[in-house]
Amino acid sequence: MSQVLRLSYLKPHFVSIGEVEKLLDELMETLAHLPGFVMGLRFGVYGDPQSNEIGRLTIWADHTVADRAARNEHVLALRSRINTLLHEDPEEHLLEVRGAAVNLPKPQSSR
Repeated sequence: MSQVLRLSYLKPHFVSIGEVEKLLDELMETLAHLPGFVMGLRFGVYGDPQSNEIGRLTIWADHTVADRAARNEHVLALRSRINTLLHEDPEEHLLEVRGAAVNLPKPQSSR
């Protein structure tokens, strides 16, 4: 099975950016402890501190564990809280990770 990348692109209300970032960090901490998690990060628009465009990227061992993580009760609760602070619906993508083996992240064996 191939690793998968989950990409979430968000546009929070300007007054809510700090709260959304805090909730995204909490979400990432939760995801990092779930089986099959490989890596994750939160991102924003480079060079534009006035932008309200932020997001998260996670890589999972396979599609099954990515879907299981998305249905985790605490994950669903955090995503629901985040969605109430957004200007519009989040843009979500689930993509297959491809590339030379040297370029692919290695799953951590402790999970």
